[in-house]
Amino acid sequence: MLLLLLRLEAPLMKWGLRSLWNDRDTHIVPTKSGIIGLLSCALGYSRRDKRIEELSAQLSMGVRADRNGIVLTDLQIVSTASNPFIKKLSKAEGYGARTLLGPILTYRHYLQDASFTVVLSGDPILLQKLAEAVCSPFFSLFLGGKSCIPSRPIFEALTNNYTSIEQALNDYPVTKIRIRDKHQDKYYCEIEDKCGAHIRQDEIRVSMLREYGFRRVTVKYLGG
Repeated sequence: MLLLLLRLEAPLMKWGLRSLWNDRDTHIVPTKSGIIGLLSCALGYSRRDKRIEELSAQLSMGVRADRNGIVLTDLQIVSTASNPFIKKLSKAEGYGARTLLGPILTYRHYLQDASFTVVLSGDPILLQKLAEAVCSPFFSLFLGGKSCIPSRPIFEALTNNYTSIEQALNDYPVTKIRIRDKHQDKYYCEIEDKCGAHIRQDEIRVSMLREYGFRRVTVKYLGG
C-alpha cells in the first residue's frame, strides 16, 4: 500500500476547527481541511477551485502528535471596515458605522513547537503527484497561516512499507527533536474512519462562506 508521509514542524502553527470571526481557535493536531489546503497550494489551485474538494474526497488521512504543541493566544486589533459581510449586516440592521465598522479585539490561537506526522492514502498516481508538488510547490506553503512557516521540509517519505495508515503511524519513527517534553511511550493519533466514534467538521468545501463538511475519525494512542 503506497502512503505519503508529511512531517510538520514550526515555531508556530494553527489548525482552526471551530473558529468564529473574532476567536480563531486551533485544534490539537492538523485538520484535514488544513492539509488539503496545503496540498492545494503545492499544486497551484486557487481558493475556489473545485478540484480542492475532489482532492479531499480522494484522500484518507491519519495524524500523529510526535510533540504536543503548547497553545499560545495572541490578541490582535482588526478593522472590520473592509469586511463585506459586516457592512451588509450594518445596513440591514440599521447600525451605525461606529457600532460595527470600527476596530475589534480578536483572539488568535497557535500551537508552539509542535511536530506532527501526517499519513495520506489514495490513488498511487495521485500520491506521487502530491509528493512532487510538495517538494517543488507552486505557492509557498504555510502551516495554517502566513505567519506559520515550516522549520523543515514538509515531505517525509513516499513508501509502501506499511499496509495501513494505522500501521504507519504506529511504526514510523517519531521525530527526535524534543522541546519541553518528557519521554513518551504513546502518541495521540487521529485516523480517518467512516465508523469512527469522533466527529470532525473539517471536510473542506469550496464556497464563498467557507463552509465545512463532517467526517469521522478514530482516536488512538499509538507507539512510535
